[in-house]
Amino acid sequence: MCQRTRWNGVTRALIRSIITRWGSQYNSFFSLLRSRDPARDWSIRKDVRDELRSQDCPVLLPEAVRIIKDNSFWLKLEAAIAVLKPVNEFQHASEADGAGIAHVVNRWLQIKSKWSEMGEADQFPDIPWDDIDAIFKARLD
Repeated sequence: MCQRTRWNGVTRALIRSIITRWGSQYNSFFSLLRSRDPARDWSIRKDVRDELRSQDCPVLLPEAVRIIKDNSFWLKLEAAIAVLKPVNEFQHASEADGAGIAHVVNRWLQIKSKWSEMGEADQFPDIPWDDIDAIFKARLD
């Protein structure tokens, strides 16, 4: 499922996450991030501002506009994408080479290695790397 819109002559799609589809969370988050500029442009349009001031303003519109304008939301989204990216990449690699169950542990160790690199680089200091590491270790034990 997706919602398409045109922005500066380019069609953008907002892809919804589907819990049963591998990679859909990553794709959903990534499509939302790609739509940041169109969403910001939309949030400051006169018709949107007028609707916010009207008596008939949809209940969720003010919250949507607030989130779109919130820089911390976009930073957190980027961090979530960074965490999910290695999972998405190795999942695609497993599909591409027809990897079976014998490759699962190795793939997860590769994902863990990527996460460790990110944690050591302190690229995303708000991500609870120690918690992720503890959960990961508990799952492999």
